[in-house]
Amino acid sequence: MPVASHDGRSSIAEGGGGAHYQLYKVPDEVLFTIFSYLLEQDLCRAAQVCRRFHTISSDAELWKSLYQSVYEYDLPLFHTAHCKFEFVAPEEVDCSNPWKESFRQLYRGIHVQPHFQVAFSLPPTRNFDGCSRSYFETIDDAVSYCEQVERTVIFVHTGTYRQEVELCIGEAGVALIGAAPGNVAEHVVLETHRLTTVTFVEGARGAYLGYMTLKFTPEITSSVCPYSSCLEIRGNCSPTVDHCIVRSTSVVWAAVWVSGAGAEPCLLNCDISDCENVGLFIEDYAQGTYEENEISRNAKAGVLIKTGSNPTLRRNQIYDGRDVGVCIFNGGKGLLEENDIHGNAKAGVLISTQSHPALLRNRIFNGLDFGVEITINATATLGEKKLSDLY
Repeated sequence: MPVASHDGRSSIAEGGGGAHYQLYKVPDEVLFTIFSYLLEQDLCRAAQVCRRFHTISSDAELWKSLYQSVYEYDLPLFHTAHCKFEFVAPEEVDCSNPWKESFRQLYRGIHVQPHFQVAFSLPPTRNFDGCSRSYFETIDDAVSYCEQVERTVIFVHTGTYRQEVELCIGEAGVALIGAAPGNVAEHVVLETHRLTTVTFVEGARGAYLGYMTLKFTPEITSSVCPYSSCLEIRGNCSPTVDHCIVRSTSVVWAAVWVSGAGAEPCLLNCDISDCENVGLFIEDYAQGTYEENEISRNAKAGVLIKTGSNPTLRRNQIYDGRDVGVCIFNGGKGLLEENDIHGNAKAGVLISTQSHPALLRNRIFNGLDFGVEITINATATLGEKKLSDLY
């Protein structure tokens, strides 16, 4: 009878009868082609058959192809901690199959992929032999579904999502992340014309928004709410906004608006540029951490801080604005540390009306006005700084 050998193949025992076991004659290339049609759960089942099947079904190229067909990313994405997603080159990952490991970490997420269900005649939850995934047509549907289940990561796939209503996120721990090849944020666009594109409301502690473009493009003839923006973060919430591109053509309000006590977002690696009003507006005792963002070419102040707000701005690039780089007034506070502030049409940093920020190790240069301007009834703590080429 057939017995298994040490390499996972079978052979005929001496003196045994029965048909000769032929599978070992099948080339690896043929099995690889067959396995390339399997979905993730089938691949895992096949790996339990024998050593040879385990080796082939664990092939990195096989899992790379499956991973990219599901998530679209060019690199493995690792969910390393709460509110932290990181792309890592395969050769830098300390595991034998980074594509499979990334697939495993992301597997409980749900997907927003328009027309996917229609094309494959699938129910919202794709749960049959071979895989178990949930797909939705709209972001609102996916967010509503997250409120009912423990799956809190939503992958928003390639496309432009034009919404008639603002997307409100009030659930703790919900994560929305773009899913696309190449520069992910450029290929996943959320856009509105009348109301704010994305709003984090009270209760959205530990929520995450990453790798997307947020656009607010009001039409001149439309009735636009005067306080609409690309991104609004209200009091008593602390979301993380990471690697997002923000563009607003509104001339009446800021592109990013953070307001209210308890508003403590982390804004990281974002690009807030080419907006027709203020880039980042922080007011009414809001706080938060804003690190390594690019804030440039905005029509009014790059950053505006007022009324008791006390944010931390660290290692940001704030440049080429058509007004001041950073304006702090009406009792604003804050820590500005290691920022590059340059090429702005007015003062690099303007401090006025009973404001008291701290400036440490900033580089302020190539402006068309004062580097740091402190007006009446305002003070500032000025640490190490570099001021050059100021007029």
